[in-house]
Amino acid sequence: MPTISFFGPGIRPNRWMGLYDSIAQSGIDFDLTMVGPNEPKYTTPENLIYIKSNVKPVQCMEAAFRITKGELIIPVADDEIFIDDSIAQVFHQYTEINDWKTIVSHRYVLNGVDISEGAEPAMRYYTWVPTSPLAPIAPLMSRRLWRELGGIDRRFCALYWDLDMWMRVYEYGGTGILHKTAKVEEVGTSVGGGEHTLYNKYGPVYDRRILDSLWTLPPIGTGQILDKRMSPLQPFDDKDILTVTQGVKGEWK
Repeated sequence: MPTISFFGPGIRPNRWMGLYDSIAQSGIDFDLTMVGPNEPKYTTPENLIYIKSNVKPVQCMEAAFRITKGELIIPVADDEIFIDDSIAQVFHQYTEINDWKTIVSHRYVLNGVDISEGAEPAMRYYTWVPTSPLAPIAPLMSRRLWRELGGIDRRFCALYWDLDMWMRVYEYGGTGILHKTAKVEEVGTSVGGGEHTLYNKYGPVYDRRILDSLWTLPPIGTGQILDKRMSPLQPFDDKDILTVTQGVKGEWK
């Protein structure tokens, strides 16, 4: 099994070892890179890399990707843990498909409940439309695909950059698959509260509007979903990516 690079923006160092341990239990070869403003007050394992940065969360995510080396990658959040051997399960399905344009998603568990599917599935472009495009979470994908897509759009601040990217995967001719059993759980958070500070600040009022302006017809939030993006990607530059926020300004709190 090749090395899988996990990476993400991080503001909660107290949760990183929980994420790390949940990855390790799958028995895979991996590294984990976290980029964010808060340095951990403990010695991290050799394959847990921390880079300090005060740029906005989505830029931390893109910077983290550019630091990693693995040909297979999984973007993560620092409030997630993988359940049992879920990563090994996802890797097995990915290798069986053998297509670098395919992304294989974990299922989404919140408060102990798998809410990936159903009448109002959490993992869809419109959560009230079960037939709308899949919105993967912690998907296994190829490094090549992320690079071919151009990475994250700098117009986002904190959220929905990922759904924009998955929509670009579909536009590019790729496929998103939801694994039948492999699960990732969001911890320490509840719907409408908990640690959803970034969602409350940027979710519906800014980032979701950017997403919908790129992929739907008016009215914003309920319009028809398009197969083609409405405007070209605005990627991040390598220059000063860890020190100077690019595009619209954003912050962690």
